[in-house]
Amino acid sequence: MQKSDFVHLHVHSHYSILDSSSSVRSILETATKYKMPSIAITDHGTMFGVMDFYHAALKKEIKPIIGFEAYLAVKSSLDSQDKTKLKTFHLLLLAEGLLGYKNLMKLSSLSFDRTFQGKPLIDFESLEKYNKGVIALSGCLHGEIPQKVLAGNEEAAITAIRRYQEIFGKANFFLELQNHGLEKQLRLIPKLVELSKKCDVPIVATNNCHYTKKEDWETHEALLCLQTGSTFSDPKRWQFGSHEFYIKSPEAMISLFKDLPNSITNTILIAERCNLNIPFNENNFPIFQIPKDLDSFSYLEELCHRALPKRYLNPDEIRICRLKQELSVIKQRGLSDFFLIIWDFIHHTRKLGFQVGAGSGTTEGSIVTYLLEITDVEPLKFGLLFERFLSSSNMYFDFSDEGCSQIVEYLKSKYGKEKVSRVISLKRISAKSTIREIGHIVGIPATQVNALVKLVPDGKYVSCKETLESFAGEFKKEQFQKYKKIVSSVEWEINGSGVDDTKLVISGNSIVDIVPMFQDKDGDSISQFDSNSITKIDLLKLDLCRQNTLTVIESTLNFIEKRAGQKINLSKIELDDKATFELLRQGLTTGLFMLPRPGVRSLIKKFKLSGFEDLIFLLSVCVSMSSCKAFGDHFYPMLINDLLERKNGKIKVEFPHPALENILKNTYGLFLYQEQLMQAANILAGFSMEEANTFRKELGRKNFEEVKKLEKLFIEGSIRRGIEREKAQEIFDLLYTNSVFYFYKGCMAGLALVTFHTTWLKTHYPIEFMAALLFTKLNNLEKKEINKLLVTKTSESEK
Repeated sequence: MQKSDFVHLHVHSHYSILDSSSSVRSILETATKYKMPSIAITDHGTMFGVMDFYHAALKKEIKPIIGFEAYLAVKSSLDSQDKTKLKTFHLLLLAEGLLGYKNLMKLSSLSFDRTFQGKPLIDFESLEKYNKGVIALSGCLHGEIPQKVLAGNEEAAITAIRRYQEIFGKANFFLELQNHGLEKQLRLIPKLVELSKKCDVPIVATNNCHYTKKEDWETHEALLCLQTGSTFSDPKRWQFGSHEFYIKSPEAMISLFKDLPNSITNTILIAERCNLNIPFNENNFPIFQIPKDLDSFSYLEELCHRALPKRYLNPDEIRICRLKQELSVIKQRGLSDFFLIIWDFIHHTRKLGFQVGAGSGTTEGSIVTYLLEITDVEPLKFGLLFERFLSSSNMYFDFSDEGCSQIVEYLKSKYGKEKVSRVISLKRISAKSTIREIGHIVGIPATQVNALVKLVPDGKYVSCKETLESFAGEFKKEQFQKYKKIVSSVEWEINGSGVDDTKLVISGNSIVDIVPMFQDKDGDSISQFDSNSITKIDLLKLDLCRQNTLTVIESTLNFIEKRAGQKINLSKIELDDKATFELLRQGLTTGLFMLPRPGVRSLIKKFKLSGFEDLIFLLSVCVSMSSCKAFGDHFYPMLINDLLERKNGKIKVEFPHPALENILKNTYGLFLYQEQLMQAANILAGFSMEEANTFRKELGRKNFEEVKKLEKLFIEGSIRRGIEREKAQEIFDLLYTNSVFYFYKGCMAGLALVTFHTTWLKTHYPIEFMAALLFTKLNNLEKKEINKLLVTKTSESEK
């Protein structure tokens, strides 16, 4: 395919928050349309969108050029007491390769040490330290050199050019030319060309793109109004001065700079020099410090064998073989430090007396995590699979409120503050906020805006476009069309950043060498990459969630100890406690984890719970109620009623094939769990468990081409095992059709354990449990008073 003769090097995506309306997708689609071999991302001051852009560009077979537009502060004004006199300039920085990329991450991270009006600042001292592999462009009208030229100070402009050439090298610094038809730019271009000849500095044409298509200019101006709190009717509002800041075609750019062809050619030359390959298979895991002369695997193996007789009075051969299998895989994949790190901080948290969840989502499938007391769910008893556990990229852990705070501080102290980081959370404008705020900007009467907002349902995504269409008759046509267009474009746009309190990353090296960082309001370093981007990098990623129910359990146990002097270890409680299940059968669910809703209470009474397996089953059905309703209310009675009738003996339980009876008997002949799907593929078609896990994932993704390949393999494998083709096809169709509804049983088992613990406490210690429910709602002063009262009452009773 013939490539274009121009590449855009100055492009802002919507990660330039409220200053660009271009999504990564629209940028790359436009680059593809214009046959550009490369395109850059150069957002304001940050690298938030780098990972998203990098991977998306490679998929489109477009070479990604990574950079950002820096805010450069002059040191004399930076150190001044009067910050109103602070001088800042724009400077465009591009990574030539991996070294340049790492230096850009350092510069972007350092810039958050100093901010002005929310803008992260770099200085010349930082540029002099981290300039290798970086190509610099002099910037837009707000660059230092354009500013000095426009002020009529040519000597100062030449001095600035010499300084940039000295910092980056003569081959790595370019004078940037832009022409959006602005009067200042038209005056500036010939003067910059003259300076390029005097100082022997090459020129390059850019278009400072802030939106994708020319007609998107109104959407962009609406974003600027959102940023500054102004409206279209405000004559003093911030505007760019023209409607030319879009991703123009190569032909348009060549025509615009036809008298300066080398400025166009240099875009290709720079693009050819920018060859960044970010390594993603490097092991950046932290190393766990072994307390004695052992390697990490030997120590992990020792911990497991030491725990074996504690967890199992008489461990059978099946469990011993499972342990050997898991340890072998862990050693082969180099995951020993990973398991030890998890064990260490979970052990530390439990030692301090804080509650830890069962391991919500990914940990329950491993006998190693059970032996290390990372989870309290015994995997073999409940048919949980190690292969399903390994396929998850993250590990999720629930803690009580105080326990969660303690564990973060512990990890920072153990591995170093520079190696532990929270993760950014990018906030987006909701449908209701979009309708309300754009209505104010465009000038729609408040009464009409409020009526529109009321049409958007809570808790369910309905596009703004659909809502506006239903109200079209209330607007003058021209005004409505503008409003509808802007609202549809701005909905779910990024409008701010925060911290994702649940995500944590740990590295073996300083994180700033791997991920660009920024600082929150408390001065803590946060990853500039969000959770979706961070998963693409080989770091230890943890999900540490604050679980209010665990705080209730923790408070209940504390109250029991204060009132009765009993220290209860919930992990020692038998899961077949009759009184606990009797309370559940009565539907007394107030305060219980996941079960307080009226609809669920009614379902529990019909369910007639008989044991822990039934509790896992019940929670899965409760979750499926929500899933079914998302796919249409008609699906709910069809699935749930079938389950209930089988459970209560109204429908005879039959199995799709006799070989599946053992894995389907606890769900009354129906597939409900992902583990069952995997076991079926293993038993019927002879798939290995690793192949069965791939089978599970592809069926869930509904990738038609992959599914057709797997269908053939499943049916042929089943035929080789003596199953008729028609029956094999019938079972495959059943698995494929309902695969979206199958749950990870390990997750449901972990949740069921927390539900069981709350129910057991409510059954046997109802006063303490209900007091703990109230206690979690109180402020700190009220909590201290209750604690004081409990201690006093206990002391008096002892006398």
